[in-house]
Amino acid sequence: LVGGELTAADWWLVALAGALGSSLAVLWLSPATLAFAGLSAVVHGLLAAGCTAACLRRSPLGFALAAALALKLALERWGGAVPALALAPAAGIAHAAHLYASLAGAAAAFLLARRRRNVLAASRASAARDPGPNLASSSAISASGPAKEGSEE
Repeated sequence: LVGGELTAADWWLVALAGALGSSLAVLWLSPATLAFAGLSAVVHGLLAAGCTAACLRRSPLGFALAAALALKLALERWGGAVPALALAPAAGIAHAAHLYASLAGAAAAFLLARRRRNVLAASRASAARDPGPNLASSSAISASGPAKEGSEE
């Protein structure tokens, strides 16, 4: 649903941000969680990043998915496992990791979009200052034509 929102390299960066962000946040902010494993937190981070990128484009689907993800996270936070989605006992799900990875993924997508916008703006500003090569002053071709290989001028 949101796979086309970012480049392949950006998705890898988001996955890394989700993994590191959730791990460090659980370590610092949820000390009661002694250990957690699996990729569900990274998946939450990836979905949040895709939703964020889609929302920045003002996509209705992005807003709908972001609202659904926020509802799921809220239900997990205050109600335990979401019954329709629970594949494991509620005690075995690291709800905090899902939340932190989602926040890290959304932040990563926002920063990537900001960087892309800044690079694009700089490129446009550079193009406006330098409209391109001036053919009249080009010295690539001399008056007698291009230099032939092996000839000396």
